[in-house]
Amino acid sequence: MSSAYNNDVQAIWAALSDMQSNLSYMRGELPRLTLPATPGTELVSVLDEFDSLLYDLRSEARNLEDKLGMHPGEAPNDPGIVNPDPRVTLGFLRGWPQDNFLDLHALVQGLEAAHRQDRAAGLAYILVAESATHMLNANQAMVESIERIEARLM
Repeated sequence: MSSAYNNDVQAIWAALSDMQSNLSYMRGELPRLTLPATPGTELVSVLDEFDSLLYDLRSEARNLEDKLGMHPGEAPNDPGIVNPDPRVTLGFLRGWPQDNFLDLHALVQGLEAAHRQDRAAGLAYILVAESATHMLNANQAMVESIERIEARLM
């Protein structure tokens, strides 16, 4: 069924996929790099937290589809949802990543400082900084889609 929300919901899914791709890329490249001890152990934790977040956000994106009526006749993704207002789910999609991005930013700063002390950490810094930038851009695209959906709901 076609919906007025299709393009923006698809953009949300694309943004989530872009973020996951960047996480997967970092995980694949990190074993090949020299990591400083402190930011290196934090990096694994931050990536794990982002993986968990993206799992939750994908679930919420599917719940959003249900709340927008995009799957008529199908069982809902989460039949236990109490509040049918899509604005609630849009708030989760917008708000939940904020702390994770702050943690990622702090990690990038830690890797930058480590790179100043030890040039071997430079590749890790570049990898994480570039991937974090791509993830922020994807998140911004998701927020713009959320805003367009919200504007149609008013």
